[in-house]
Amino acid sequence: MYRERASHHSTQTYRKRQRSRSPPRRYDDRSERRSDHREYGRSNDRRDAHPAKRPRVDTRRSTSPPPRVIEGAAARARRLLKQSCSTVSSSSSSPIHRTNERFSGDIYAYEYIRPIAEGAFGVVYLAQARTKQVAIKKLKLTPRELETKLYEREIDVLQTCSHPNIVQLLELATNTKGDLFLVFEFLDYDLKQLFVSCPDQMTIPVVKRLALHLLKGLSYLHGNQVMHRDIKPRNLLVSKKGVLKIADLGSAKRWLRGGLVSPDTVTLRYRCPEILLGGDDYDLSVDCWSAGCVVAEMLTGGTPLFNATTEFELLNAMCTVLGNPTEASLPGLSSLPGMKHLETLPQQPLCRLGDSLPSLLSPDSLSSSVSSSSFTLVGLDFVGKLLTYNPAHRLTAVEGQQHAWFSEEPKMAEEFSPSVVVGE
Repeated sequence: MYRERASHHSTQTYRKRQRSRSPPRRYDDRSERRSDHREYGRSNDRRDAHPAKRPRVDTRRSTSPPPRVIEGAAARARRLLKQSCSTVSSSSSSPIHRTNERFSGDIYAYEYIRPIAEGAFGVVYLAQARTKQVAIKKLKLTPRELETKLYEREIDVLQTCSHPNIVQLLELATNTKGDLFLVFEFLDYDLKQLFVSCPDQMTIPVVKRLALHLLKGLSYLHGNQVMHRDIKPRNLLVSKKGVLKIADLGSAKRWLRGGLVSPDTVTLRYRCPEILLGGDDYDLSVDCWSAGCVVAEMLTGGTPLFNATTEFELLNAMCTVLGNPTEASLPGLSSLPGMKHLETLPQQPLCRLGDSLPSLLSPDSLSSSVSSSSFTLVGLDFVGKLLTYNPAHRLTAVEGQQHAWFSEEPKMAEEFSPSVVVGE
């Protein structure tokens, strides 16, 4: 009796230990169990043949979805740029629209030399091609610009531009990182450099030549309904042969009548009154105001006509030179957001630029090559009509080319070779 109880007790203990060590394997289907029996039936070692001693391997198929692939920033930029390169300008209605096959270059085909300039929209480098030097602009592509594709505006305008006074886009290139580069023809100087390096060469004939080139370029852009919106000396390039070309179309936009546009454009000193006061329905005439500021600056050898660092200072400078604008001289003035700032300024009578500019363009302030007698009242009338408060009465680029100032003495210079000191 005692032996039976001991034997029974030891048997139960053994079975409990076996179960606690490793539970028996559960089979999913009978075919799997049959295969296990066939596999382990031939083994001579009973421990190897026991299913509890085998490593557990789950042969069931996973029903969970595949892991989500997260697209990196570089891959996303490459994808967006690839799409833009294939679709940009596909909807352009310009009669001089160019095909897109021309813009598929490799940036590694150019040899880097040095940086030239840096702006809000990109960095410009000087590089060497096989036979000539080029200027390469690397676009600054922020996540917002990738989403909204604002950079396509500049590409679209450049692809539809072919004019002697507009800088030429040679190629659109990319690299392995997905960066976008615009390859331009290289011009040696900008107008600001000429003010600093060779002010003695800014004679009336030379100013007439450069002013006419500027109006021709603007006339071409405006004929294609394009606003540049950032005309200033730094964006006006001059070649060694004295040809002025408009550059940096990063702010350019096609103008649609009645369409709203951004009010925070144009460099401060060259900003027209309708933009300065917060208007958002301006037109192509904003570039003509900037051109008038540039011509006046050329006459003074680089001194801005409205030398201001804040919007309030600029508004005060305008009122000092031209008088306070009124509803008659600037229609819609009372509805502009900046009217409240204008009301704080002292009242000054409205006057034409020809009445106030001679005192500003005194012999001391004029360029050393421009005398007060050579800059006549006809020249004052030309600059004054460009700087008119009312956009509808402002001189257009086409009308400016036909002004009498270009036909009176001294005549416009036929040739001009800037002599800029190396390193300036």
